[in-house]
Amino acid sequence: MKARIIISKVRVLVVFILLIAITSVPKSMLYDPLPSLSAYADGITVSGLSSGGFMAGQFHVAYSDIVDGVGIFSAGPYLCSRGNLGTAVSKCTSSADSMDDEYIENLLLEAKSLEESGKIARLKNLKEDRVYIFHGGIDPTVKLNAAEKTKLWYQMAGVPEDRIKLKILQKAGHAFPTKDFGNLCESDTEPPWISNCGIDGAFDMMAHIYGNFNPQKHDSKGKLLEFDQTEFFGDKLNGMADKGYVYVPLQCKSEKCHIHIFFHGCQQGYNMVPQDRKNDNPEFDHPPYSKIRKTIVENIGLNEVAEANNIIVLYPQLKKTTKPFNPRGCYDFWGYVNNGGVDYATRDGEQSGTVYRMVRRLINK
Repeated sequence: MKARIIISKVRVLVVFILLIAITSVPKSMLYDPLPSLSAYADGITVSGLSSGGFMAGQFHVAYSDIVDGVGIFSAGPYLCSRGNLGTAVSKCTSSADSMDDEYIENLLLEAKSLEESGKIARLKNLKEDRVYIFHGGIDPTVKLNAAEKTKLWYQMAGVPEDRIKLKILQKAGHAFPTKDFGNLCESDTEPPWISNCGIDGAFDMMAHIYGNFNPQKHDSKGKLLEFDQTEFFGDKLNGMADKGYVYVPLQCKSEKCHIHIFFHGCQQGYNMVPQDRKNDNPEFDHPPYSKIRKTIVENIGLNEVAEANNIIVLYPQLKKTTKPFNPRGCYDFWGYVNNGGVDYATRDGEQSGTVYRMVRRLINK
């Protein structure tokens, strides 16, 4: 009997030690590092949805010396909030109808000031770029006028109109449009914010910003890898999650490829637990709600078109945080990381800088 008790205690002790060992493993050891793939250092493209759409525009303007094209889904113009939360949640989103041409002129003036101070790349770099803007006609989260004013901003910045494609789908709400995955197209602001609208939003966008483009390859042989993001920001509190994703087409393991970056929207990070407001999506209807996990990175269609065109897709990930205060896991388009000001939209922005360092890793041998 004593022997059994001793064995039992030893087992408990072993389990306890194993638990301590697992929980004490540094976060940087939980995931593989982002691989170096010798990707092209220029010709980078970016896109994003909602807060990620704002972030895509910010990254495009800040790094226009290496970024050649942008896709902005359900978002607004560069520097829209001017570092103010109230402006971000009103004029830039639900009250975007109040944005007029004068406001856009002032935003461009501020961008020129940032250019002069060296905080963003030269605005003249934008003139040869391609811009794709998608918006739903019944989007209640970011009103349609935000898309119109985003186009106007780029035109004022010198981008020729024939290089800007504004795609308005009147029946669509606030979501990324796909050909056959997601909610009904008319659904608005519902997780996972992907809508079956009968159009391939990823291909339509990529075909415009790249020019000649091959259709989707459904027998994709590349790999979606998860990697450690913490090595790119360390202990800084910037809202970034511990891991991110990168899709590497088969050919990009041995050939030089271009890079595309996709920024997800609020509550779309892998560890987010979104809430379905209408109770019409079984996966998100009843507590405990499901996590997004790989829903976004696997279902918006980017991996398939990337495989067919030898393009590496980087999916940086955010998480909800209290410091900085970001309870919905949104990309910073109002200055919550840098405590106000406009650095969030420049090369000095914590999030943009972190993603730039990821890009440098993909470029290096």
